[in-house]
Amino acid sequence: MERFQKIIAVFSYGLGCGLYNINEVIELCDNLIEVKDNPPIEIIEASLMTKSKIDDIEHKLMSIIQLINYGEVTECILGLLYIRLTQEECSIEHVIRCTAKILFNTGLCHNKDYYSLYLLEDRYDLYIKGIHLQLDDIFEILHNKLKEYEAYGEEFNKLYVEELNSFAIN
Repeated sequence: MERFQKIIAVFSYGLGCGLYNINEVIELCDNLIEVKDNPPIEIIEASLMTKSKIDDIEHKLMSIIQLINYGEVTECILGLLYIRLTQEECSIEHVIRCTAKILFNTGLCHNKDYYSLYLLEDRYDLYIKGIHLQLDDIFEILHNKLKEYEAYGEEFNKLYVEELNSFAIN
């Protein structure tokens, strides 16, 4: 997947699952407009969509992407969620909800590699109802599973910075 397309895909799916908010995605678009010679019109339009619904912005960005490697995008998002969890930028509940959404939205929720991670939302709901498990147990499972994707999140952050810098140089 081309670097630029990968960035757009991660931010678009990240917006849809809750990893990013509208302001973060608008900031991405603004940064791309600022550094890219001829940004796609969809980036400019998305930049102006501050009052729009998440689905509308996500759809606008997705129209730029030609080929999506769902596994690659999901690994990046799971790694970014791990980073936010360990840096205490997001609550465990938020990370669990985002994880379930990205796995569902990419169709990977029943893939054997991701299934136990997807089931954590159900386990968390049972915890909230007082039926099952301790929060520490859920956190440990979440932490251990997401740690497997940490390198993908770090790699994506590096890619994003490099890509913005390479646009600025050209």
